[in-house]
Amino acid sequence: MPQFFEMIDPVQHYSWGSRSVLAQMQGRPSPSEQPEAELWIGAHRSAPSQLVLQAGPQPLNELLLEKPERFVRDGDQVVADDGSLPFLLKILAIEAPLSIQVHPSIAQAREGFEREEAAGIAIDAAHRSYKDRSDKPETVVALSRLQILTGMRDRAELGLLAEALDQQWLREVLEHPEPVLRTVLSLPEDRAQAALADLEEAVRRLPADDELGSVLNYVARSHPGDRGLLVALCMNHFVLEPGESMFTPAGQVHAYLQGTAVEIMACSDNVLRAGLTPKHVDVDELLRVVTDDQDPGVPQEAVTGPDGLRRISLWEDRLSLVSGEARPGRELELELELDPSTCTVLCVDGSVTLSSPGAEPVEVGAGHSAWVRADGEPVVVSGQGTFWAVELRA
Repeated sequence: MPQFFEMIDPVQHYSWGSRSVLAQMQGRPSPSEQPEAELWIGAHRSAPSQLVLQAGPQPLNELLLEKPERFVRDGDQVVADDGSLPFLLKILAIEAPLSIQVHPSIAQAREGFEREEAAGIAIDAAHRSYKDRSDKPETVVALSRLQILTGMRDRAELGLLAEALDQQWLREVLEHPEPVLRTVLSLPEDRAQAALADLEEAVRRLPADDELGSVLNYVARSHPGDRGLLVALCMNHFVLEPGESMFTPAGQVHAYLQGTAVEIMACSDNVLRAGLTPKHVDVDELLRVVTDDQDPGVPQEAVTGPDGLRRISLWEDRLSLVSGEARPGRELELELELDPSTCTVLCVDGSVTLSSPGAEPVEVGAGHSAWVRADGEPVVVSGQGTFWAVELRA
């Protein structure tokens, strides 16, 4: 028989987060006391969601570790040894640029995790890079206009920028046969600081309505004196409109700049940073995992199907991300294709009710989620609100 469980999802207080987006979404006082950057929905051991049970809230990862079959059909096939799932769902509330970063492949993550374990680095140490053994492919979907940097511009375009902005350091970088990212990140500190001063001066001369100038001024104001600005100049800039998505594979350099989004990724917190952050920066390790052939990035827009739902393909076949809008007098069925084992439903606007024959319905408000033990039965979404669902098949 299907079951629905209310979830309590943790908020991550990173410096780049908004003090209003999540608070207003959840109907709490705004501005919040601290920046609220991410809402995590999932079973990552560092910040798991909790399921509301009769005995009280319990961490999802512990429940899945102890009794996976109670909460996930075919749980022994989809729940990892540490109680985690193949995905982590988030809401991102971005008020300042995130770090320029890269995520490792699965092989790199396992090797890095074991290396740091053997070195005796505490799992919560500020200078630890590998928090788990998983890779971190991720897909981000814009809820508002979302500015991002991803991948590297080609050499021809960078050559034009070097001349337009009169950047001698960039001309010299382009003379090297090595990939541009590696050359920029390997600049000696004195040369990097001189290049940064030249770039900041050039950016200040650009017209106020210049797109590139606006982006680089925003980055420079958020992180003054950070050599990550040199990398930002060399990266592709995109603006995703609401509903558009973009996939980031392992080894891809990227940075989210501004906006609100839903993000789904593998259940990992492994990040190698190169700049634009007060957190641990490990350029050498980033250069070890970054791919030399950077994906130029292509925004995708999901098409609404005849059932009124939009489906976004993910990095593995057993996962899919689904969104829809429930309105009074209209019900949407989440057709759990290929017999999905479970479904997490997140509401981002309004309020929706989840119901299924024989199950006690549950109401989910904006900024909150529910865990569904579906048992292959259809889940009906009603009410008035926008929701996202993760479907997981064994």
